[in-house]
Amino acid sequence: MEPGVSINKYRKHFLKNNPFLFLVFTILILVSILKISFYYYNYSVLFYGSSHSGFRLVAWSLSYDLFTILLINFPFLVLLIATKKIPGKIVQLIVRIIFCAFNAFMLILNTVDVFYYQFHFQRSNIDLFYVIDHPVQKMANISFLTLAGCFLVLLIIIIITWRVQNLFYFSLMKKSNYKTAYIIMAVVLIALIFPQFQLSRKIVPTYPLIDLNSNELSVVQNSMDTFIYSLYRNNHAVLDRKYFSDSFCDSALPIKKVFKLDENVPPKNIVLFIMESIPEDFFDSSDIFKVRMPFFDSLLHHSIYFSNAYSYGRESNKGITSILAGIPTLTDIPLYHSSFVNLPKTSVGNTLKSKKYNSFFCIGDTYDNFGFAKCVYWLGFDKYYCNRDIPGFEKLLKGPMGIYDQYVLEFMRQKINSTGQPFLAVNYNTTTHYPNTLPQDFRKKMPKNYTDAMKSMSYYDSCLHVFFNASQNESWFKNTVFIFCADHWMSPDNFKSPFNNLSGFKIPIIIYEPSVNEEIKNISLVSQFDVLGTMLGIAGYSDTTISYGGNLLDTNIDARKNVIFNRVSNSLYQVVDSSYVLGFNVADNKTEYLYNYKKDKNLQNNLVDNSSYLGIRNSLIDKVKVFFQKAVNQYFSKPFQ
Repeated sequence: MEPGVSINKYRKHFLKNNPFLFLVFTILILVSILKISFYYYNYSVLFYGSSHSGFRLVAWSLSYDLFTILLINFPFLVLLIATKKIPGKIVQLIVRIIFCAFNAFMLILNTVDVFYYQFHFQRSNIDLFYVIDHPVQKMANISFLTLAGCFLVLLIIIIITWRVQNLFYFSLMKKSNYKTAYIIMAVVLIALIFPQFQLSRKIVPTYPLIDLNSNELSVVQNSMDTFIYSLYRNNHAVLDRKYFSDSFCDSALPIKKVFKLDENVPPKNIVLFIMESIPEDFFDSSDIFKVRMPFFDSLLHHSIYFSNAYSYGRESNKGITSILAGIPTLTDIPLYHSSFVNLPKTSVGNTLKSKKYNSFFCIGDTYDNFGFAKCVYWLGFDKYYCNRDIPGFEKLLKGPMGIYDQYVLEFMRQKINSTGQPFLAVNYNTTTHYPNTLPQDFRKKMPKNYTDAMKSMSYYDSCLHVFFNASQNESWFKNTVFIFCADHWMSPDNFKSPFNNLSGFKIPIIIYEPSVNEEIKNISLVSQFDVLGTMLGIAGYSDTTISYGGNLLDTNIDARKNVIFNRVSNSLYQVVDSSYVLGFNVADNKTEYLYNYKKDKNLQNNLVDNSSYLGIRNSLIDKVKVFFQKAVNQYFSKPFQ
């Protein structure tokens, strides 16, 4: 017998006797192919500096995918059986279309995550809707072939899903044997009804953490499961944790504080450059990714450079809140889109109004992309300028992420000239964002060994050089403090080189004050949270402020007592002190790692179970617990008066 005939005969036999299982296992095979692709494409990102158990990953992955597929298709099965004897085919057609869409959406999400995972280090969630704005336009700007390829993949997924579902449907309509389906229905119903099965806990995407570490978790998760759970978490977005008394937390980590410089120093103008996707690697002279930057290389001889600075999160919508509001984001979606927008906070724009400051925010992207317009007005800024505000923007050179920086910076300089002093001006550049497209004439000048990210950094440096040259003779220039801070770290070579949970948060922070003109390299642990306090200190604001950071210009801070915090994923939080980094998972109160990064730069030797480091481990666990509890309390508090 020919192989093709044998396979076809087996398929017909399987369809006749187990049509529902045929549907489930066919989709499981498709998801498994995507999981294998995800594993190999993201291997270097997932398992940097760590080992993993292949057998455990396969077992958890298959069980979780099977469970997710059953939960998605269980209502489909119930509705089809319930409508089987209804005259006409309209109702059944509607049911088929709806659940074809559900299965196709699951496959699409898992396909997207193969490529998108490297940008936020976790599976898809509701945040996807807030970071992918105008996706068709942006993909078309990158490449028409990219756009066509995406639509082709989408079409193939829909066709495959529809055909597989039709095979099941017509087999079911022919009165095939679907007793197996009834058994599956009964098992799922029993698991849902009886609490001892703990189904509500087991379907949570972080449940495999009982046996896995967080870097392994993304391999076994199903993107549909994480996405649906994040929709639920949108209304229950913050884990309520209480580890200590509130009074102890207030003492250990006070977030209501006063930032004040010398009272005899008058307030100065502030220009803040939020630099998109800039790693500290570009500034480290010992790093292979050091970029030749005439402007920055010169500026560092006249500035304070914080060489040990870190971001709080991995995404732009987390970074902007950390920098401008000085507070952490605990939600999957941007904080300014969440139900916690009325939490106690210091609105920097409104706060500086009391010191007679004018404020504006400038970006070359489309209006409210990433929700930045909402964030800026949420924080009380006077003005928000985007691409459409730049005269003649339709004819200006632009990339997928917006108008090129050279035009945006010149527009911002003109706005500063027409803005009364004192002022706060914020520029969020976009050209250094992936895919790092540049004007063709500039790209041709770049060294051949530069990566795309390095080339875009060199371009941004030249744009800033033009901006400062044009600004240095303006009346406001010498009375201004310039602050540079990246929104998050991004791999300088598309994740081809090693990195870890410490180096993957390291960013540059620079403060340049023309009237001081002093070269200082500060090695203290600092973070994005410190930018708000620095701006308020420069402005001479002396009332109580809410912030998780300090003031970078306060020389009285004892650097040896500093710790900083990072959000590694939606449940894994990290604390870093002068020698150690510890990862604590708030979902299951599990300490995942402890490294002495001073001696173990690549984080290879996990000390979490080493009894010799019990005191250090417990001390850092307490610090991250205090941080998380303080943030939770803030989220559920009444607005700060």
